[in-house]
Formats: sequence, C-alpha cells, structure tokens
Amino acid sequence: EQDELSLRDVLAIDRTIVANERTLLGYVRTTLAMLGAGAALLHFFDEQAPQLAGWGLIGVSLPLFAVGMWHYIQRRNSLSPLIR
Repeated sequence: EQDELSLRDVLAIDRTIVANERTLLGYVRTTLAMLGAGAALLHFFDEQAPQLAGWGLIGVSLPLFAVGMWHYIQRRNSLSPLIR
C-alpha cells in the first residue's frame, strides 16, 4: 500500500519542480545573453581585445548551458520518484 502524500507535500513538490525549471530558464537566459554579447563584440569591433572577449564569451556560454542542463536533469531525476 502506497502512503498518500498530504496536500502540503504535493504543493512542496510542485514548487520544487517549478523552481528547478526556473533555474534552467535562468541558465538559458544567461547563455543567450553571453552569446549575443559575444556576437556583438565580434561584429562591431575589429581590435584584438574585443574580438578575444567575444570569442571568450561564446566559448564560456556553451559549457554554461551544458552545466545548466546537467543540473536540471539531475534534479528532475532525483524528484521523479515523488512525481505521480
């Protein structure tokens, strides 16, 4: 027989799921901002320093996105036994 969760527990799980999704969206938003800033630096500047900064932003943004997805998947998997 499965123990029934109280309404408080169900709502807490729902809040945790939504917080996890909100955190993923924060990673996505940061990644897109870094990609945009890097592309703008590459497009508008011909000097070496802004070009290096642009490539640096682009280079950091992709691993950042991967880390965000990894964290999201890890947390989702840890919550999956609680989700009906």
